[in-house]
Amino acid sequence: MAMEMDEGARRWMYKTARKHYWRVSAWYEFDDLIQDGYFWYYSRVKKYPHITEPRHMMRMFQIRYLQHIHELSNKKTKAVAEVHVETVDFSLIESLPAQAAIERAIADALVHLRRIISAIIDKPEQLRGYPKRECGTRETPNERYCRIAGIPVGNDVVQQLKDYLQGSVSLAV
Repeated sequence: MAMEMDEGARRWMYKTARKHYWRVSAWYEFDDLIQDGYFWYYSRVKKYPHITEPRHMMRMFQIRYLQHIHELSNKKTKAVAEVHVETVDFSLIESLPAQAAIERAIADALVHLRRIISAIIDKPEQLRGYPKRECGTRETPNERYCRIAGIPVGNDVVQQLKDYLQGSVSLAV
């Protein structure tokens, strides 16, 4: 394979850089992203001199360049998350409602709402996906909550739960 980047690879690199630039634009210059593209193209050529098929080399370049953009984006996202954690004022946590107040709010709930809240907290996996009925249609959220609470389906448990939690949260906070 020739050391010179062909026009197709160059066009793809510029198009990809423009398409993904928004992910790194806050801290990375567009020209730097293009230079990275050249770097990754030529590093593929150097690392795999035995590959002579242009399409194979192009695909290896595409995969590595996209991976590089993802890594840049993820690295900055992790760095920003770490900064946010470090700048949290933990003295404010003491002013948040105590666990006992939250537990008391849950304990004050109606029995069927307590069952649902406990299921959400203790067994969240049972809320994933929607089981299908025999007729092939899926279970609704209200049917699921009624099943978990062990009450007839005629009740609008979803709305009751929303109303209770909104009231409890405002009371607890």
